[in-house]
Amino acid sequence: MLVHQGEGSGIRTESYHTPFPEADTLHPTTSSIPLPSIPTASIPPAQEEEIVRLKERVQVLEDREGDAAKQSGDDAPIKGRSIN
Repeated sequence: MLVHQGEGSGIRTESYHTPFPEADTLHPTTSSIPLPSIPTASIPPAQEEEIVRLKERVQVLEDREGDAAKQSGDDAPIKGRSIN
């Protein structure tokens, strides 16, 4: 009778690579390197005003896109041509 000896059969094979105990301490991982602290600052008022203006502009452009999407189909005007 033949018995298959595959994975989990309990027979150990010799490894060709045996790591040294010091190998782990020679090369620190990125998680073991402390990160420098970065000071945080509030956004200056001038930048806040610009951000508000840009958000308003984005809203206007999104509204225009929505209106253009509603006029798709046969009744949509052709760019550069008058309806008359």
